[in-house]
Amino acid sequence: MSDIKTLIINGSPRPDGNTAKLLEIAKENLVGEIVELSAYYGNFAPCNDCRDCHKKIGCQIKDDFNIITDDDYDNIIIASPIYMGTLTPPMHAIISRFQANFVAKHFLNSPIKYRPKRAIVILVGGGNGNGDEAIRLSKFFCATLNAVIDGGSIVTSLNTDTVPAVEDADAVLRLRASFRATKIAKSS
Repeated sequence: MSDIKTLIINGSPRPDGNTAKLLEIAKENLVGEIVELSAYYGNFAPCNDCRDCHKKIGCQIKDDFNIITDDDYDNIIIASPIYMGTLTPPMHAIISRFQANFVAKHFLNSPIKYRPKRAIVILVGGGNGNGDEAIRLSKFFCATLNAVIDGGSIVTSLNTDTVPAVEDADAVLRLRASFRATKIAKSS
């Protein structure tokens, strides 16, 4: 029995889509407890600028965001389709909630610190194949949670209009390799 705990945040609305298929491969390589949240179907509100975080450290909205900031995870996997060159709108809503971290650091002089963890980012998309903005936001998300993205741990499949992500041999190979690189995979 392993005491490793991994948080997966799925930014896709499609339970059988490209993102889900790559997450299936990811889950085959994980050990320990897996907590999977859906950005679309979970209970996430965006930051509403209530300013409560200016008075008390942390976001005061009570929803599934508190599961993300629980800080009880060894690993985090962020997976999302790319819409309009960036992460999906519900993923943006989740990221907006880190405003409380910014306020804690810059206005309350009490930075919110998370224990170190490892991260893998999975991004899928069609269209023009540009994932730069989605990668930038994913890196911000991981950095905020103190999750290190090791080299090769950003896996993209950016031609899903013509090749399903699960048939993108390079993406699948890179995904499997990312578990070895991050040391969050099953023991050999």
